[in-house]
Amino acid sequence: MTQEEIENTPRTLNNLPYTSCILRIAYEESEVEILTAILFCAYSYKVIARNIVKTLSTW
Repeated sequence: MTQEEIENTPRTLNNLPYTSCILRIAYEESEVEILTAILFCAYSYKVIARNIVKTLSTW
């Protein structure tokens, strides 16, 4: 993804609250809170991906 693509990606109600929260944590909290937020994000994607694979394998 290029910097131009990032800058031209519109904010939506689906992603604005989440990204705002992550950015606030990054700017205002300690390393522990930042790492916790990143870990939660990565874990969430793992769970979502696992469910997608499980669903697709039953088709």
